[in-house]
Amino acid sequence: MSSVKSVNMTGMTGMTTLTTHSTRPTRAPRFAQDAQHMLFERINASGVGLTIGSIGSTTVNNITFRDAYMHNTFKGIYMKFADTNDPGSISNVTYENIVIDNPEQWAIWIGPAQQSDSSRPCAAHPCSLCWPQWSAAKCYAPPLGTYENILLRNITVNNPSNSPGVLLGNETNPMINVTFEDVVVNNPGDKPWGDDGYYCENIEGVATGKTWPGERKKGPTACIHSNDTPNPHPPYSTPPRPDPTHPNPPQPTPSSMLNTVPPCFDDQTDATLAARLA
Repeated sequence: MSSVKSVNMTGMTGMTTLTTHSTRPTRAPRFAQDAQHMLFERINASGVGLTIGSIGSTTVNNITFRDAYMHNTFKGIYMKFADTNDPGSISNVTYENIVIDNPEQWAIWIGPAQQSDSSRPCAAHPCSLCWPQWSAAKCYAPPLGTYENILLRNITVNNPSNSPGVLLGNETNPMINVTFEDVVVNNPGDKPWGDDGYYCENIEGVATGKTWPGERKKGPTACIHSNDTPNPHPPYSTPPRPDPTHPNPPQPTPSSMLNTVPPCFDDQTDATLAARLA
């Protein structure tokens, strides 16, 4: 069966659905300008990830990726803002029923674009490609880039090379209503964030369900905390169902799971709620 080689979503609006049935990897859909009301499902993909961005002074709204399998990818879930002089927004986005195997870099990145727009590869525009490996490298979230109502649900990451990821909002414009529901990382790498799992700043976030059982102290990079109520699910949300392109992933065990929620999130996981009632 043929596969989708590349899908350019620049400037698309209106109700759009992309469904593939390929068993071969594809180049994942990518948004770089205004885009609204889109559903992408049953995708085998690898490379830079299921990507939204880089976004500048544009609007991305009501986007869903679901039932996707990413094998030996570089990045997994990737959302990013470039530097912008005018407001831009990414809102009402759902990633659900996704399996990511052996990501080489970041399984989950929500924040600034990691790129250089100059001949200096380590220049931060707005986040350096040399960050965090080089101590002098800079990484910051653009203040005019708004994230709101972001849902990751039923996400399984197996054997990432590094720590699971980066969740970085701006101090004056933090991310609002970010929910991790049943987001599980098996056998994570321990670098660079160690037990924290994520680099995490300036997010109103909540972790629910089976997301990393265990409550931890909030470290120096603690984010802005939400209340105990998860955000409403964005449109196109459906009950989790098996991924038709990939066999059921192995069930995590306590010894193979990252024993923490993202350090900036309100921990409302099943295990933590049960421990509080014990």
